[in-house]
Amino acid sequence: PSGQLRALATLSAGATSEFSPSFQPSQRVRLEAGDNWFAWTGPSMAVEQAMSPVLRWVQTVWVWKSPDVGWRGWSPHLPTDSTGRRGTLERLEPGDVVVMRLSGRVPPDWFLPAGGETTSEPAIVVKQGFNSLTWPGGGVDALDALAEIDRAQSGAIGSVWQWDGDSWELIWPHLRGAWDPGQWNLPVLWIRATRDAELGPR
Repeated sequence: PSGQLRALATLSAGATSEFSPSFQPSQRVRLEAGDNWFAWTGPSMAVEQAMSPVLRWVQTVWVWKSPDVGWRGWSPHLPTDSTGRRGTLERLEPGDVVVMRLSGRVPPDWFLPAGGETTSEPAIVVKQGFNSLTWPGGGVDALDALAEIDRAQSGAIGSVWQWDGDSWELIWPHLRGAWDPGQWNLPVLWIRATRDAELGPR
């Protein structure tokens, strides 16, 4: 499911536990050989630990870091440096857009671990220029959400592209004939911001 969950344990006698804190459920990623784009919805985690279930197929992992205005990468095939690292990417953080290149006959499905406790809706922080990120929740109409952001932060968003599973599609500004992605469920986005801004989900 999209969005956040709370869990409750029950006994046959009818007794229940307290509700758990809110958390992001495990997410399924459909894999194929080559480049796979997806949103990291799990908790903050060392990249090698995060990749362990599919490590035998991983060639490279890349994350665009907007504050650095550049990519950080990791590969199990790189030799370790003096600090034991295999590239410039050390951790995956919630909301990171990951480009994972896989080789061979990969398993069709991979389940990202459930995210840690969520205390509030995270804000989306964008820097002037290009930002690679994901909308942190689900269940909102993409164009309605973007129109609301545009009203609240007039002119802050220049353009938005969304990964449709095969290619990048321009969705904002919504020009005639442009793709309407409908309901958002952890979409992978490129946002060109005209200035630094904080964009909160509805």
